[in-house]
Amino acid sequence: MNIMSNTPGDSLKEKLDQLQCHFTWRPQKETIDLDDMSSRLQNSLRFSVKRKAQFYNHLAFINCLQGHFEEAIVNLKEAENILREKYKDGFKRRSIITYGNFAWVHYHMGQLTEAQSYLDKLEMICEPLSDGPRYTAMIPEVYGEKGWSLLSSGAEYYEEAKECFAKAQEQDPDNIEWMFGLVAAQTRLASMSGTPESRDQSQSVKHF
Repeated sequence: MNIMSNTPGDSLKEKLDQLQCHFTWRPQKETIDLDDMSSRLQNSLRFSVKRKAQFYNHLAFINCLQGHFEEAIVNLKEAENILREKYKDGFKRRSIITYGNFAWVHYHMGQLTEAQSYLDKLEMICEPLSDGPRYTAMIPEVYGEKGWSLLSSGAEYYEEAKECFAKAQEQDPDNIEWMFGLVAAQTRLASMSGTPESRDQSQSVKHF
């Protein structure tokens, strides 16, 4: 989308760049096989009972990069519905990445008013959670989903994924999801280096 400088779109883009979501994380379009990633995410949605909202979030990002904007919106609505049903009172904390993705997809569609509406929602959610960035909050739920996204994106991102899970666990040490994510990242890194202790660990995280 071509937007001239000094337009409302420029100001909006500056805000979008502050978000924590798939559109501001690595990897980007140039570093992943979009068709392969789409296929893997769709298989995960068919066969996995865990983290479906995260898979829909990630798939929305891939669909948007492929120009499938309406499919991306459908993906994000699915993610939002799952999060609302599953987490109840914790929905707002879990919706930060979904709403960030919504904002970016609407921006790419040229729907700037809709994109701004999601930024407004994010500002209301994040203000009591953080004294940092205006439109996001670095809370365990954000670190954790970023970790899972990076872990599914290729070996070059495993170290960063491990760091994300470590930060999530540091803030929320009793959450088993962050513990399993950290072990999964450590196991993959160890297997890359040929460390034998990774073998026993791998079975404990294979299906999580």
